[in-house]
Amino acid sequence: ALCRCSRGGKTRALTEMGLKLKRENPNMAVLFVSFNDWTDMLDDEKHDLVGALCRRIAFIASGHKHTDFRPFRKMIVTEDDIDKWLGDTPCVLLIDELNTGMHECSDGEMKKLARYLKSRFLQENRYFVFSSHIMLTTSTLQTYMDSSSNRSVELMSLPLSPSVEAARYGL
Repeated sequence: ALCRCSRGGKTRALTEMGLKLKRENPNMAVLFVSFNDWTDMLDDEKHDLVGALCRRIAFIASGHKHTDFRPFRKMIVTEDDIDKWLGDTPCVLLIDELNTGMHECSDGEMKKLARYLKSRFLQENRYFVFSSHIMLTTSTLQTYMDSSSNRSVELMSLPLSPSVEAARYGL
């Protein structure tokens, strides 16, 4: 989990992590999805969090990066579709702003999402990293999403850049 306040570099850290993973593992599916910005979650999606996540995975996997997400909002993409598409391909799912809008979702939807990630998505050679602006000192998954799992979450502090120029140019 990458946790920091708003505008703290979480999205940038996930993006850089994804680029490095893809460079070092060209056969790995590195999927960066977001519940923020141009793929923000609409109210009607809050009744089907798993579907909302699957739509975003399909959107990114289809090569429509940074284009119009609106046509995908009404598509039906299931857990089976994602499983079939991924097969046994090694995969890292990077979820930006996992908590965005989640506080307005029902407990049942949060449990379904946690169950999908834990029981279906996270198979052998599949991983996920997420960012959150929820700043907590506990290190279990159930703190971040409604899950009965006591699975640990590794909290990583993001590096501080001395200036915008240093961050931009890697100084």
